[in-house]
Amino acid sequence: MVYPRKVTGFFYAGADVALQTIVAPAANTNGVIVTSAGMHVITDNTRARVMAKASAPTSVDDSTALTLCIGGYGLIKPTLVSSMPCVLPPGVGLYAQKSDANAGATYFCDYEVL
Repeated sequence: MVYPRKVTGFFYAGADVALQTIVAPAANTNGVIVTSAGMHVITDNTRARVMAKASAPTSVDDSTALTLCIGGYGLIKPTLVSSMPCVLPPGVGLYAQKSDANAGATYFCDYEVL
């Protein structure tokens, strides 16, 4: 039987191109359940990702980070949503970033730190 989970964290960010730390690896001592993640990309040359990694990703294009949600890359999409819950093991951080400070992209993420 599946029971609903209580979402204890909500993240929303917009204009900043800098890496956004949603949950730092050091704060994830027992795991994190990500219940949904998504973004709204309105500029076709903007790349945006919600991602997970044990250390801070080097850029929005970091190939070693696990992608939870991705958008842009030449395709204008009003909303991209990952609604399949996933569990991040202890020591893995949760991040969001976009590639262009002058372009429109916002992110959101619902999560529970265990």
